Amino acid sequence: MGSNLIKSHDNFSFHLNGDSSIDAILLSNTIRDFAELTKIIAYEENPDAFIKLNVTAFENGSFIIDFQTVTEIAENIINKVDNPEMFAKCIVAGIIGAFKIKKFLKGEKCSEKTIEDDSIKIKNKNGDVLVAPKSSAPILYNSKVDNLVINIVNNSNENNNSNGFSLSSSNIESIELEKDDMEFMTSHLPMETEEITRVKKQILDANLKIKKPVFSGSAKWSFIFNGNQIDAKIED
Repeated sequence: MGSNLIKSHDNFSFHLNGDSSIDAILLSNTIRDFAELTKIIAYEENPDAFIKLNVTAFENGSFIIDFQTVTEIAENIINKVDNPEMFAKCIVAGIIGAFKIKKFLKGEKCSEKTIEDDSIKIKNKNGDVLVAPKSSAPILYNSKVDNLVINIVNNSNENNNSNGFSLSSSNIESIELEKDDMEFMTSHLPMETEEITRVKKQILDANLKIKKPVFSGSAKWSFIFNGNQIDAKIED
């Protein structure tokens, strides 16, 4: 990676409900799956970033694994990443968001999805809407991400008789999964093949030719910009 690196880190915890112990093989598999999930989500956000997942603590009181996500980005590609110091928080938010999306969709395909800025807005078949971090979007189209989430859920089910678990992070992103959620969490999501709608905003200063002014009522003004008509509501 070279010597000039921008490093960031963030923490998240996996809290397994039930006994304050876990089978050693299931523990090993869970750590491996979280590490792989973290790397895939980071790669989807920026293929040039270096990612490392550390286990920082095991705690009792049920069973808790504390992870630390460390990312490093070379200065020569820094222009490809918004807020590189916050990149690890973005990845952790994507991990927890993937579980949120899977719980929200209950094994069904979403009816609509739109990426705008750093968020993805998802509508389910009932018309309910979930807003999640953009970094969690791979759960919708990357089968490896879906399989890793299912593996983590299955390992927890095997260890604590499907009593559920929770994920939380330092920036208050969290999700609680209970026994009733387990059936949906172990079902594969239909992978999306069509394009996700992306909304990009651009702010610029421009002189607009007024085509139709409105001095009363709620109708929109009409302007001409680069030969095209723009309708806009004037609120001040």
